[in-house]
Amino acid sequence: MESWRNRKTLILGRADMMGLVTPAEYVGCVEQAYRMHGLGRYYMDPKGHIVLARYPGEWEAMPSYIEEPEAAACKWVSIRERNRERFDLPTVFSILIYTHPETGFPLAICDGSYHTVMRTGAAAAVSAKWMARPDSKVLAIVGAGHWRKAHWRPATRCSAGRRCAYGPARAPPSMPSSPPSSRATPDSRSRDRQTWSRWCAEPTWW
Repeated sequence: MESWRNRKTLILGRADMMGLVTPAEYVGCVEQAYRMHGLGRYYMDPKGHIVLARYPGEWEAMPSYIEEPEAAACKWVSIRERNRERFDLPTVFSILIYTHPETGFPLAICDGSYHTVMRTGAAAAVSAKWMARPDSKVLAIVGAGHWRKAHWRPATRCSAGRRCAYGPARAPPSMPSSPPSSRATPDSRSRDRQTWSRWCAEPTWW
């Protein structure tokens, strides 16, 4: 008989999770998860919620299982709407609990916040990869706060041959508020066009 009595549960904090999986690997994992979903080789209950009137926000539980590669996990999310103003804490915390499918042994308990951000970006990248028009040349990500950063890195792994650009919800002071207008003077139209072209060719995280 194989003994698991001395096995240890791996504990990974946010710093451990950052960089542990590459953007390309996130894209591959999400693509495989979609494949398992399409084939019906998964099990996932509806998201569970616990809401208490005394603490604005909620808890969410998201258990799931896929057949290949065989894996079982649960994501536990705490949302507290007053955290930033009262405790200087993030509004959302999440952890991931991975268990061995056959034994139920808790293989790992991990920070889920960074993982969620990267997985969400990878999901968008996979969607763009399979649903973008074959002749599309540019992928643009506008606004969305820190989520644009999460979408940018995985997107570059699925956008071969396409130019990628992203920017803030509001243009910085040096940026024209809209593309060059036909009503602008020739000089200003040329200047604005150059600024927009430079912005799209050399994206920056603001």
